[in-house]
Amino acid sequence: MLLAARDRFSRAWAARRKFSHAGPAGAGQVAKAANNMLLAVHMIGTCEALAMGEAHGLNPAVLSDIMKASSGNNWSLQVYNPGLMSWRVCPPATIINPALWSI
Repeated sequence: MLLAARDRFSRAWAARRKFSHAGPAGAGQVAKAANNMLLAVHMIGTCEALAMGEAHGLNPAVLSDIMKASSGNNWSLQVYNPGLMSWRVCPPATIINPALWSI
């Protein structure tokens, strides 16, 4: 994410990877907070889904492959799985304090 005045943004755009102009000062922080919130939802949902599957006898690796090829696919499932997405690492129904997430 890049926060810059429009003229400086245009120069950075030439060397772009994935830049978006979110708006005036402060808009970048809001965009980052919204993105981090969605990541947290994906991580928690992925842990819950894998825990549910395993509780009903599904192999977590097989369930992960099914979800990766289906509408449940998400960045957390692709990057953190199988290691951090295990219910042994992040128990289901654990209360996550939003203050712990980097904004």
